[in-house]
Amino acid sequence: HAKELIAGSVSGMANQSVCHPFDTIRTRLQMKPELRGPLDCTIQIVRYEGVAGFYKGFAAPFFAQAVYKSILFSVNSFAQKTLDRYEIERTRKTAFFCGSVGGIVNSLVTTPVELVRNQLMMQINDFNRTFNGPSHFVSRVYRHSKSKLL
Repeated sequence: HAKELIAGSVSGMANQSVCHPFDTIRTRLQMKPELRGPLDCTIQIVRYEGVAGFYKGFAAPFFAQAVYKSILFSVNSFAQKTLDRYEIERTRKTAFFCGSVGGIVNSLVTTPVELVRNQLMMQINDFNRTFNGPSHFVSRVYRHSKSKLL
């Protein structure tokens, strides 16, 4: 499974390096209706935060994408090999099934990480920061939810 792990990791990190600025713009547009569109959002980020503003919350999803894609590739490969062991013919339906299993398992990891990433992206400037990073966000959520459970 080393091949799937390496291929998944490299593809996930490359994907995140290129796509994170677009995710930042998309997330800000969804959360801030006063922005007039992608160009306005881009200008605001550059003006008030510099280019670094496009990469807020980048570290966690950068490494997480390596894990996500590794999970996706590995589970898909495992499912295919399992079907092969039972001599089930590879068809479009079995490919869909294997990919779906990989996606379902992957979603159990991606959903919490996406929540952290989106919260960090929404911090507009360093003066009004609510969270100092991923671990700070997670600890605050845990403390808050723990107090609600007691």
